[in-house]
Amino acid sequence: RHETPPLNGQKEERQALLHEGSGSAAVNAFVELVFDNSDGRLSVESDEVIVRRTVGHKKDEYFLQRKRANKNEIMSLLEG
Repeated sequence: RHETPPLNGQKEERQALLHEGSGSAAVNAFVELVFDNSDGRLSVESDEVIVRRTVGHKKDEYFLQRKRANKNEIMSLLEG
C-alpha cells in the first residue's frame, strides 16, 4: 500500500505545494475524487461517492459528499 506522506504543518512544505512558477502563490489547492458506488461497495447510500481534500497554508480540510468530514471518517470509508 502506497501512502502520500502527510503535510505535518511545516510551513515550507505547504508553501511549496501551493506555489508553482514565478507567479503568486495560491491560497489553497484541492483534489476531488469521484468513486462509482453503483455496486454499494462503499458504505454511502449513493451511486457516486465524492471525496475532497483541500490543502491550505495552515491546515487541511476533508469533505465527503460535499459535507465537511474528518480524515478518520474518510480513511474508515476507504478501508472498510
